Parts: sequence; C-alpha cells; structure tokens
Amino acid sequence: MKAEIREVLEFFVEKADELMASDFVRRLNETGKTGFRVSVNRVEDGKWLLITDRSGPTRTEVKAFAVTFRFFIQDTDKISFRSLSKLCSDESLSEHWRTEFRRVRYEVNDYLDNRHLPIAVDGAPNPSMREIMNVFIYGDITHGNGKHRPTYIKWRESGFFLAFENEFVVLMSNILGDITYVAELCRRELQPVSSR
Repeated sequence: MKAEIREVLEFFVEKADELMASDFVRRLNETGKTGFRVSVNRVEDGKWLLITDRSGPTRTEVKAFAVTFRFFIQDTDKISFRSLSKLCSDESLSEHWRTEFRRVRYEVNDYLDNRHLPIAVDGAPNPSMREIMNVFIYGDITHGNGKHRPTYIKWRESGFFLAFENEFVVLMSNILGDITYVAELCRRELQPVSSR
C-alpha cells in the first residue's frame, strides 16, 4: 500500500474514533434515543401557543460532534466519502475494501438525497437530508455565511426549528454507522495481508 493511502486510512480511523468517543455518542447511548415533541396550548387571549421540545444530545454536543463529522462529508477533506472514492481505482487496496466502500458511499448518498421530514418553511419544498445537513453545518456550525445561512435563520425563527435539529441529529447518528463500518474496513486494510 502506498504511504499516502496508508496516511489517509489512518486519519479516517483516527477521526472515526474521535466521533465514537464524543459526548454526542455517550448521550445517545445513555438515552437510547433522540426525539422531537410538539404541543399546543391555548393562552388567555384565545390564541394558541406552540411548544416544542427535543430530547437527546444537547446543542453543544451536537455542534462539537458536527465539527469532526464534517471531515467525512466536506468534499475538500482528504477523508471525505468523495475523496476516498478516488482511492477505489488503486489496486493496492483490496477488492473487498473497494467494493464495500463503493456500496456504503452509494447508500450514504441515497440516504442524503431523500426527503424524510414533511415540514416546509415559507412555501419551500421539504428539505432533503443533504439540505438539512448542509444548512446546519454550513449555515451555522462551521461557517455561518453563504447560501445556507438565510435558510438556517428561517428555520431557527420557525416553530419547527427543533424538528429540523432533531433530523440533523438522526442524520449524523445514522451516517456514523457508515463511518464506523468504513473505519473497520480501513483497520483491516491497514493490517499486513497475511493477518487479514
């Protein structure tokens, strides 16, 4: 295996291990869930008050996790799923690694392109999982500017912000399963051929 590829696989494993050791994962393991709840109460003037609540990792835990999670989804990072896909043409990696990685990458992209949350704000179509991810990561957590910031602000000011945030938490925890699987593939690939 080429030294540059070894370095990339080792870095992938290192960052995956950081995610698994995070307070975000600890909280999910403690509570066993994340969720969103909505209730409506009538107030004195006859109007209705929308009350929302989210369980699971705290906002601080979500943000801390997302900073490392970004390594795996931002195309310019050397351990992103897109960047790793370029390694699939290198025959110094086993056929098993290349086949499994392609399969997982396809599944992650398919998941991100789906629209699970039936909520729309200001007449916009309900967002895909990829849009939810990008709005939280690039509209607030790691950048806070550009095209995703206005959407983040609209969601934050809507009565459904916690629903969007919960979907972001679910999304990261689902993709974490794929990241840890690829990390295990990388660990095996890093072993001498005789011990695989």
